[in-house]
Formats: sequence, C-alpha cells, structure tokens
Amino acid sequence: MSKLVLGVIGLLAIIFTLVLILLTYKKNEGFVGSEGSDIKLHLITSSHTFTEYIRELQYGTRINDSDVHTKPIPGWLQLNQECLTATEPKYLPSKKDPNYDGCGWWFNPDTTESDGISFGIKGSYKAPLFENELKKQFPNGKWIWDTNVAQQHEDQKICKRLSICEISDLMPGKCGFCSTSNAGVPIKSDGGCDVDLITNAYKCPKPQNGNADCEPDKNTGKLSKECLGKIARALKFNHFGAILQIVYGDKEGYLSSQATANRTKFLKALEQLSINENITSRDAYFGKGVCTRYDVMSYYSSLKNIIHTSTNQASINAASFLVNGGIFNECDVPANTIGPFELTCVQNEAKKNNYTEAGELYPKSQSDLNKFNNMMWAEVKTYFSSRVPDLQSTNPRVKNKALKDIYGINVNQSDVDVKNDLGGVTGLSYYIYEWLDSERPGLPKYTYFGRQVDSEFPDFDNNKFKKENRCKKIKSNKSQIVFKAQLTTPTKLDTKFWTHTDDGINISVNNVNRLSKWMSQQEAVSYESDAFILEQEKPTKLEVNWYNNSVDYTFHLRMFMNNKFDKIPPQIIYQTQPLKFPVARWDFYQGSVEER
Repeated sequence: MSKLVLGVIGLLAIIFTLVLILLTYKKNEGFVGSEGSDIKLHLITSSHTFTEYIRELQYGTRINDSDVHTKPIPGWLQLNQECLTATEPKYLPSKKDPNYDGCGWWFNPDTTESDGISFGIKGSYKAPLFENELKKQFPNGKWIWDTNVAQQHEDQKICKRLSICEISDLMPGKCGFCSTSNAGVPIKSDGGCDVDLITNAYKCPKPQNGNADCEPDKNTGKLSKECLGKIARALKFNHFGAILQIVYGDKEGYLSSQATANRTKFLKALEQLSINENITSRDAYFGKGVCTRYDVMSYYSSLKNIIHTSTNQASINAASFLVNGGIFNECDVPANTIGPFELTCVQNEAKKNNYTEAGELYPKSQSDLNKFNNMMWAEVKTYFSSRVPDLQSTNPRVKNKALKDIYGINVNQSDVDVKNDLGGVTGLSYYIYEWLDSERPGLPKYTYFGRQVDSEFPDFDNNKFKKENRCKKIKSNKSQIVFKAQLTTPTKLDTKFWTHTDDGINISVNNVNRLSKWMSQQEAVSYESDAFILEQEKPTKLEVNWYNNSVDYTFHLRMFMNNKFDKIPPQIIYQTQPLKFPVARWDFYQGSVEER
C-alpha cells in the first residue's frame, strides 16, 4: 500500500473523529467523555460545579471508583485524578509532553468567590481542559502551565495570609513577615521586601499602642479571639468550621455545658482525632483557657495536615468538620464496636426506623442506654430494625405490642384467640372476578364472584378439557384471580418464581413488580420472575394477578428453593388478614352512592 493511500486513510480517520466530536458536543452544555472502560462517546453535562468537586477534595473527600462512575461528569474525575490530588504545584506529576500533555495549575487568588482554592487539571501550554467552564466558575482565576511559576504564585498567596508578625513562624521555611508591607511573603523570593524578613515571632517589633494581637491577656493569660482567628484564617480555615464558629461566639453551642447534639458531635470529633491520630485537644485552643501562641499554631496546623495526609477517613472527616465545616457523622462507628454508646446516636438509630419519642422502646435518657452497654453497634441497629415488621403482623397481640413499643400507641382491646375468634392466619386467599378485556391489574373489577381459601397455591389446568382438574368453583370462562398471601421463612432465602400460565400473569413482592406478562396467549407459556430476597422471619407481601381469556386456562406457580423450582411450602404461607375479617365493608354517609 502506497504512502499516499495511507495518508488518505489517516486523513479520513481524523475527519471522522472530528465529525463525531462535533455531533456530540454542544457549547456550554457538556463535553464528550467516556465512563470507566466504555469506549462509546456520549454527551456529559456539568450539573455539578467544579467548585463543588474541588471543595470536596480540599475538605477531605477521597476520589474513589464510586465517584468516578456516579458523578454527573463521568470520566472527568478519572481523567484528572493524578492532577487533582496534588495539594501544591510542586507535587504535580511530570508532564508526559512538555507542551501538550500533562497537569497544569488553575490558580485562584483569595477572593470571596473562589475561596482561594487552586488545583491541578489536565491541559496543554495553551489552555486547560474545560477552559470555558473554568472561566465561568472562577472568573478571577488563570491557567499556569509552568510548575515553577505556579508554585511562586501559590507561595505568594499562602504567605500573604500571614496578616500579623506574631504568626511569622506559622509556616517555617516557606514564609516570613515583611514589616514594611505588613504582610507575609515567600522566603525564597522575599516578595520585594526592602528589609530582612522576620521568621521568628520574638523578633517582631513591639506595637507602639497597646498589646500585640497574640500577646496573652495580662489578667487571664488567654489569647484573644483576634489572635486565634488570624491563625486559623492564615491556614485557610473556613468560617463554617466548628473552630471559627466557636472563636466568633459559638452560636452552635459546641462548647455548651449541656449535652446537646452539637456538643456531642464536637466532642466525638476530638475523640476520633485523639484515638486515631494521637492529636490531643484543649479548650484553650478555642479561647476557653490558657495556652501559648505556638501551641495553637501547632494544633491548628496538625488539623489541616490530617485532611490531606491521613489514610483514616474517620480522622479526615473529623478534622474537616473542625476546619471547614465538612460532614462528620459522630455515630458512624464500626459495626463491631461495643458500648456504651452516645444517647444521641442510639436515638438516631431509633428514628431511622420511625420510632417516635412516645414509643416504649425509644431511648429517652442515659438510664435507657444500660441495655446496650454490652452490645455491638450492629446489634443495636438490629434491635430497632427487627421490631418494625411486627407492625404488619396478622397476630393482634404482636401488632399491638409493636404499636406501643414503636409509636407509643396503646390499643385498648381484650385479648383474642386468633384461631378461634378470628379464624386463624395460615394459608392464603384468592379472589375471583369476571374478566373484561379492558381491565388491568389494580383497576376496579365489575363482577366479584367470591373468595377461596387454601393452604397452598392451587394448580389450575383446564387445557384439553381435563375435567378431573377443572376448577368447578369458577363459573365463568373468562376470569381473573388475585392471590394474596404473606410468606415468612425461618431463614433468609434468595429466590424467584417460575410460572406456567395461560393467559396473563403479574407478580408483585412487597409492592415491587417482579413479573409482568399481561397478554392473551394461544397456549400456556413459562416465565421466570426477577430475583428477590425473603428476609428471615420477616413477613413478605405477595400478590399474584392471573387471568384466563377463554374456556381453556392454566396456572402453575413455583418458587426456587434448594437449587430447584418447587411448590411453595404451606408452612411459610400466611393470610394477609385473619380469615374472619370482612372481605368488604360499605359505609354510607350523606350524599349519593356515586359521590362515594
């Protein structure tokens, strides 16, 4: 093949690719990308802002497979992961091509809009990926391809946060304080300072009027909130973080003397860092005691470092909560943790299962926690969740007790014998209707023939006029039957149904459709339902709709057990209501029947 032919083929390939991109790209709406190992190109939208992504990363959210595949910009995180994880330009990976392939730096100055969040991103010397989107969301930002230049910009920004001389040693080796410009500058470049940089707070000039910001109070020995605030802001703490919230008034009550939810969350965050990272805390670091300026700087710096260096996600979340106001769940403890547990955590677990404060089992005080002291956290969760199915029990005693334990509702009625007084609860009921072609599952039926009760799901087979199997209770050639039951198994069971029917069949489990073949057929056809789980000792609602549209009809239902499809065992089949409960009831009020 000649070079000319190869050149033409190559040119056609390039043209095809460009056409494909043009067809899938819409300005300001999205970008062409791929997700995971998918080769197909597709349009992806940027409903999640870059600001949110970067802030999550800065606040301690780790990039993982779940993020890569579920975020609204599929492939974007995966493509930029090696760039985004760099906390400073000097940590960016080496460029694969000095001009066209590698990680550059999107620099954002300290402004209200950008919060000073800069980050690495893929690009070339000309522009980053998604340049238009970046300019729209970070209008004050700029693209820097040269890593050294980017580092200089970052150092100048970071050092400028040193707003007072007394914290000149907050970033040793990186920043010093220029007394003539009254701001921090990078040590390596000196930032144009015309005097020697101050890198030791003890060399700071004495203020002419009053005390220095970080000079302890002469009467109490405490550091001022101005000093604590300037140290925190120099390290780029967010005003939503618990520490700055406390320093500027503690409206959220993190240091409250009362056992509030916020107080508990704050203490658990400190405990998490003490256990996992050996970082101890004192109230003095938040303005409630005596400590040195150096102690505060060391503690605050340690918290900031945890977010970017720790491998323990619980520690990262705790530090992020204190520094940035990030999400921290004080009740997110390992399943095998043994009590005692915090009251708020046990109460939250009860609330997750819809327990109300009036419920008998809702934990109301510390004394209610004693029963959980020797339990693992997984057992506490099961303690509350295991009672919820009792609300659906057909046993009045069980149901009434659940109502009282969970909701605090006391049902005043005399004890009844379910079997003798209400007719028992074993077996199933099926309801027979006249079939009209216009009907579908869930719509009203015009003629109701009655209810049949059986210990198991019956087999109907009237094909080929097998009179010995004909259901003599059905007096119509066209009928619809609705089977209703509850299945309760002694052990957990992963299962599914097999049906052989003529005509339509519809199966729902706990109101979730598992099979729908609602159609007229010339002969019986077999189907398998979607798989589902029967939880141990938990009643599972089963409803089967079946209709026959001719004199010939077939119905067989089997369930997968012991590696085969078999009839549903009668011992796991229960009625949805006791047998003597009424099938229907009519209540007439003012007005016509049509209005009701």
